[in-house]
Amino acid sequence: MNAVGLTTSMNTYIAYANAQGRVAGRNVELLANADNLDEKKMVALKAELVADKPVPGLVGYLDTGGLATPEKDSVPTIRMLP
Repeated sequence: MNAVGLTTSMNTYIAYANAQGRVAGRNVELLANADNLDEKKMVALKAELVADKPVPGLVGYLDTGGLATPEKDSVPTIRMLP
């Protein structure tokens, strides 16, 4: 599955979950960014996401490069297998 398919699938499920009463009473929102398979850009985008707002978790990584970087936060990260 490519990134467009992954994003579409996630948005479909999120819309379903929100319509069913949300998750723990809160709406879920997908924030998607393209890193163009650049490890440094991936790390910078992740840092930007977790610095600006409360993020309960990250999901959908297709590139493993940025996953190996040390975490300064405690945000759970889930990698999607192609």
